[in-house]
Amino acid sequence: MFNINNSGIIILSRGDTFSIPLFLNKGNKLYPIRYVVDSKSEIFIGVMEPNATFENAIIKKKYTSENLNENGDVVVSFQSEDTCNLLPGLYYYEVKVKIYESEGIYSINTVIPKKQFFIEE
Repeated sequence: MFNINNSGIIILSRGDTFSIPLFLNKGNKLYPIRYVVDSKSEIFIGVMEPNATFENAIIKKKYTSENLNENGDVVVSFQSEDTCNLLPGLYYYEVKVKIYESEGIYSINTVIPKKQFFIEE
C-alpha cells in the first residue's frame, strides 16, 4: 500500500513498490511553473531516520533527465529492496535539486523540505 496526502506525508507498506511523478514548481502555489529538468540537472531524494541529516540518508535516490515522464516530471520509483529491511515506524524524506548555473557552477536547492514517511508492516 502506498499513500501520499495533500501535506506530502507518505505511508508505505514495508517492501512495497511505487512510482509517482514529482512536479517541481519553480513558481508558487498560485502560479505554478514546471521546472524543466535538463541534462545537467540532478534530483536527489533521501529517506532519513528521525534527527538524521540528508547526507546520512538510509535510502538515497538520484534522478536525471532520463527519468522524466511525458509531462517532463521526474518519476520517483521505490523498489521492494529499498524498504524491505527497514523497521516499521516514522522516517522522513527530503528532495533537493542540483541546478547547473554555468561552467562548473551548480546551485543546490531544497524543493521539498523534510516530510514524514511512515513505513507500516
